[in-house]
Amino acid sequence: MRPARPSPGLPKEKPSLKLKHAHKHSLSTHPLHVSTSTIAEKDRKRYEGVWAANRGYLMHTLALPPDEMAETLAEGVHPLVVRELWGRSRLGREMLAEVWRLVDRGGKGWLGREEFVVGMWLVDRGLEGRKAPMGGVGGGVWGSARRLGG
Repeated sequence: MRPARPSPGLPKEKPSLKLKHAHKHSLSTHPLHVSTSTIAEKDRKRYEGVWAANRGYLMHTLALPPDEMAETLAEGVHPLVVRELWGRSRLGREMLAEVWRLVDRGGKGWLGREEFVVGMWLVDRGLEGRKAPMGGVGGGVWGSARRLGG
């Protein structure tokens, strides 16, 4: 006996399980492809830890006006220290120079906490294969580099 044919007017049954390749994903939901314009809190805390471990080191060697000396010694990261830290990323010199240009607000020649945090974030993005922003770092990034309540 032959199985009954489905009626031509009824839709065919579709299998309930669709098998997908294990490595397929949508680019819009993949963490590396989500467009962010802020620094995640966990990343900011990690960058601040690196800043705290390196702030003030060699800062006494910079020729600074006396009124800036106290803040600079306590809060600044010397450019040689920044070059050593960022150089470990093995990003190209051009990329690292561009990151420095973007974050050294006012051309002081040293980086404060917010500037260092944003610079570390840009280096991390460079390691993900992203280029430095052409028009500068957005206000959302600078805002997310600030401590809440501080």
